[in-house]
Amino acid sequence: MTGAPTWWRIVRVSVPLALFHSALASRQAKDLAATVAGPRRRNGLYRCAYVGQSLVTFAWLYRWLRRLPDRPLYDLAPPASWLARAAQAVAFVAGFESARGVGIPHFNGAAQLGAFMAGREPEPEPEAQGPRLGPDGEMLATGPFAFVRHPANLSAAVLLLCDPHMSERKLTTALVATAYGYLGSLHEERRLLHAYGDAYVRYQRRVPFLVPV
Repeated sequence: MTGAPTWWRIVRVSVPLALFHSALASRQAKDLAATVAGPRRRNGLYRCAYVGQSLVTFAWLYRWLRRLPDRPLYDLAPPASWLARAAQAVAFVAGFESARGVGIPHFNGAAQLGAFMAGREPEPEPEAQGPRLGPDGEMLATGPFAFVRHPANLSAAVLLLCDPHMSERKLTTALVATAYGYLGSLHEERRLLHAYGDAYVRYQRRVPFLVPV
């Protein structure tokens, strides 16, 4: 890839990594892990191992991106830069709140690992980055989940795309990540529908998919 433009080098490397990441998150991979290791080990260890490999993979990708040649595209001046930073701040808070809505210890695998190490029967991780089912049988459309069905993916896109100091490397990474988040949201829709059925259908009718309009 020597001599190739920066944007193409990013696409060539990040797309296979995204596909690998998605494959490990798939129901087929989880079912295979349960078959090989047993349901208890799968429920107790898989999510924590998945998050761990994600951190290692993305840390490597970040270091690799930093070494690529880059060129500035634009630099926003105040007050436009202030508005961009404000949008990023709102996106960060919304992303954190959506993680809380899913349940951070359960979604990052800490709760399952703790139960496994304590000799208890661990529960599987939440089904995708969606809201939980409430005691009334309806989806808990609270916090960011009251505005869009996939707030974590929207927050990530806003954080990346609203950088007031944009370069070729940053913009390419942001566009690839946004496309991945959109496709991931479509995939999550199928998993959440399979998990929650009519309750999720009713939630779909009440709350927009990815853009709060």
